[in-house]
Amino acid sequence: MNYSLENIGDKVIFTYEGKTYELRSHPYEPCLYIYENDEMIKILHNAFEAYDLVSGFEAGEMLTGPDGKKYDEYSFCKVLSAAIRDSRYEMNWTFADRLAE
Repeated sequence: MNYSLENIGDKVIFTYEGKTYELRSHPYEPCLYIYENDEMIKILHNAFEAYDLVSGFEAGEMLTGPDGKKYDEYSFCKVLSAAIRDSRYEMNWTFADRLAE
């Protein structure tokens, strides 16, 4: 998979297949918002807080999804890229995970 996940300033940037996306979240909702060129293109419900992703993965931490499944950086980015490729504007994280399989 051709991707990178990094913090640039106060932004979380996901680069996939030559395109750059910004990942955002809201402190009161378990959603991940995916922006391209400052326009929201996807909403992943029951997802993760964007701002701690990179530091957590760099520390070797795993994320636990809403269904209890564990995600390392590779599996997280695999799900994220599957969601981006899909035509739906909104989906939940578990559905995106099934798309990635």
